[in-house]
Amino acid sequence: MSGQNKRLNLSGERRKGISWHSKNHAAIDEMHNGLCKKQSILFALHPPSILENAMTPVSRPQDHDFRVDAWWDRRDCERQRALRKIAPMSFGAVLIARDDMDEELIRWHLKTMLECGFNSIKQFMGCTRWPVAKLEQIAWEEGICPWWYGEGGWEGISEELCTELGIDPNLPIQAIRDHEAMKAYQSQVWKNRIGWDRITLNPEQQAGFHADGKQERPGARAFGADATLPDFSVPFFIDFLKHRYDNSIEKLSEAWNCSQHRTPSGPVFSSWEEVAENHKVDKARDYSRVADVLRFKAAIKAQDVTTLCADSRARDKWEANRVGGEMGLFLPFASRGTDMELLADAVKETGSFYPSIHLAWHFEETYFEVAKPVYMQASIVVDWNKGGWTAPWESTGGPQQTSGAKAFLFPELADEQPGFTVDAGIMTQLLLSYLAAGCKGAGLWSWNARLAGWEGGEFALLDRNEQVCERTIRSGNIAKAANTWRDELWEAVREPQVGIFTDFDSEAIWAAMGVGGRTKFKYRGVEARIGADRACIDASLTLEHVTGRDLEAGLASRYPILYLPSIIGLKRSYIPLLKAYVEQGGRLVLDMPGGCYDERGKVLFTKAGTAFEQLFGCELQDVQFSGNNVTWSIDGMDLFGYTADLKPTSAEVLSTYDSGLPAVTEHKIGKGSAVILGWEAARSCYLPGNELAQERLVKALLGGSESFYRFDSEAVAYRLAAPAADHYFIINEDDATAGTFTRLPYDYQEAFDVLSGEKVDLSKPIAVGKADGRWLRAVK
Repeated sequence: MSGQNKRLNLSGERRKGISWHSKNHAAIDEMHNGLCKKQSILFALHPPSILENAMTPVSRPQDHDFRVDAWWDRRDCERQRALRKIAPMSFGAVLIARDDMDEELIRWHLKTMLECGFNSIKQFMGCTRWPVAKLEQIAWEEGICPWWYGEGGWEGISEELCTELGIDPNLPIQAIRDHEAMKAYQSQVWKNRIGWDRITLNPEQQAGFHADGKQERPGARAFGADATLPDFSVPFFIDFLKHRYDNSIEKLSEAWNCSQHRTPSGPVFSSWEEVAENHKVDKARDYSRVADVLRFKAAIKAQDVTTLCADSRARDKWEANRVGGEMGLFLPFASRGTDMELLADAVKETGSFYPSIHLAWHFEETYFEVAKPVYMQASIVVDWNKGGWTAPWESTGGPQQTSGAKAFLFPELADEQPGFTVDAGIMTQLLLSYLAAGCKGAGLWSWNARLAGWEGGEFALLDRNEQVCERTIRSGNIAKAANTWRDELWEAVREPQVGIFTDFDSEAIWAAMGVGGRTKFKYRGVEARIGADRACIDASLTLEHVTGRDLEAGLASRYPILYLPSIIGLKRSYIPLLKAYVEQGGRLVLDMPGGCYDERGKVLFTKAGTAFEQLFGCELQDVQFSGNNVTWSIDGMDLFGYTADLKPTSAEVLSTYDSGLPAVTEHKIGKGSAVILGWEAARSCYLPGNELAQERLVKALLGGSESFYRFDSEAVAYRLAAPAADHYFIINEDDATAGTFTRLPYDYQEAFDVLSGEKVDLSKPIAVGKADGRWLRAVK
């Protein structure tokens, strides 16, 4: 059996309940580089008793300030405040028009969408007989928003507007929104946009040229998804560097490690012209130089979005724009010169940040696993856009068997068939996972299917004969329920017990390490993030992704536990922020290969007296590697990957390797503690099936505390907290099962199934069907 088929067969075994944690992690590295020699690579801490002496964070959400106002403030602006008042909950799908459709059929589709629960058109695909403008007009006549944004494209509701319309501005916002005068006015706002070309950057701008051929600046589409620069963009890159380094050639030389070995220009650059001549990454083995190219590309892409939004606002202040992408969110974005958080910031004044989530296109990186990765994808987009309107404005709508044509992570998967069942249960999983992550709405590809070519007969909510089916009805019912509870869902946020740190600067160092034939490195940070997410999801630990900019904005104290998985490039300016977080009572956990370098790819000294040592009470003497020639182990379990040679100074040793060397250390500072796990604790949980690795990681994170809630089942439960009620979204990816809440954060007054209206006793087992999901509302 080939390695590839063996891996796929193991995946099949896992879904039948057979654990394969002793094999799957080795398969990852075997596919990356063919160097893996170990098959037994279980990861473990010492038994739980050793962790009981650790500092104990809070075990109840009532005992922690989640600083919700600070979360909303991250994208605070006029447009986002207006959206929060309107609370749009747009659910729509793509209508694909054909020349053989008559007007009666077009109207049937639109009326049926509306009856099912869809209140907007995600997008029209026009044709000769039915140009988009004509379709928009008919949709408006039928009372359905002709665009993806629904009420998110309303003019902002102000006291002045209410007065003009004869509406008492002191009425509850729900009454104002539902007032006939307001709805009629906003309908006219929509009508005025019919037939407009949607605002986009023209090709000349995106290529960096004016229409007259004059070069202005490099645009995003002039770039490849790598660390190279087209020659014409070099002068603009130099301008970027001058701004970044205060026009100081000396600061640049220091940042690019020019005093180190293997630089092309001697101790320092002598001129900016010399920098321009030596910018190419094939001439430099310096990580900082590569990282700056990636930062430059990311800045240009964000500038493009800013231009788009400014153009849109100049024409219509209130038309919504969406920015995100037709891309899998498990990609190593820094290596592609894309900073998603910058893009979220750029669009906040005009609308929404979004992911495109298509099973056949975006899940090679998780080996076609769906249920949990969908939540991971939705979560990180919401978390990049804290305080902003986020939703998956393009997501899978129906089954697919033949689509999909990329394999960014593992090229051999290009020959696999990315086929998926997408029935009512799977649509429930997708839509409930989006809501659980904090998304407000969804756009589905598509309502009906293309009839020929790529995707012919696939992806549609309707069945293959263009008839309403069970998944159509179920999806529409979820849309109706989301609109029923729209105000509460807009108030709701996650109350994260664990903040999972993700940082562009660290991923840029991983990407720089991947230049020159070592492509595997650029995926390591993403794999660790997926592993950290998985461990938290399976343990009922509510997670939220935290960025470096969030730290700089003072958001660290929102998280009782802050986890840094595989943050190989630890920015020096973050260390004082992390120390302050710990001193104030936070629990900080770092695993390997964390803190190997700083943000410019220079070795981060951790000896006594350094900021790192004062934070962790430990020196990182060396970073080793276990599994190829020497195997490190803990409690009889072999490790594979990066390992740490730790020298505690003031930290306590909580666990040792079997060799007797320290493996887990904890440094108590002020009210909190900083912990080092000396191996790849997060990445060991990348693929499903490593239950022991996940269990040990979770115990290390909790440090003796308990999760806010616990759902004991093969299914998982996500919690979203609103002031009046908590919403639990139960997702089951396997056979029909039942689960029990053995721990809850509140004594709820009552609970019920949002879709069926059935009352639910949270103290008793809760059934969930095969590959299906449930949505429960628990009243506080």
